[in-house]
Amino acid sequence: MNEEDQKIREMLAGFRPEAVKSEVDFMASLQQKMDTVDTVREFCRAERRRNSRAIIIAAIAGVLTGAGLTFATPYLTALFGEVLGAILPWVIVALGVLAAIFAGYFLTILLSSASDSKQVATAPAGR
Repeated sequence: MNEEDQKIREMLAGFRPEAVKSEVDFMASLQQKMDTVDTVREFCRAERRRNSRAIIIAAIAGVLTGAGLTFATPYLTALFGEVLGAILPWVIVALGVLAAIFAGYFLTILLSSASDSKQVATAPAGR
């Protein structure tokens, strides 16, 4: 017997399955566990949808902000002069785009979480 088999035997040595009184109790317990699994799966699907939506909105916000600030660089260069005008406008563009991306992502997550919690609160009690 190798070391891995020994570790598995040690882990399973303390395992004592619950005694099921009847088939009806077993089926009720199984159904309850299956309902829990369905709830977790639905939550994961909702999280995936929420994250996908947030990423798309963040990308759109980043592209629009980047384009707008890029078009504004000649004005920013003139505003900051020759010394700072060479690099500072691009730093402003980069920081603006990052701010727009993060704001778009986190606002979407926040608003969709609030929306999902309202839907859960108004959902029928049976499901």
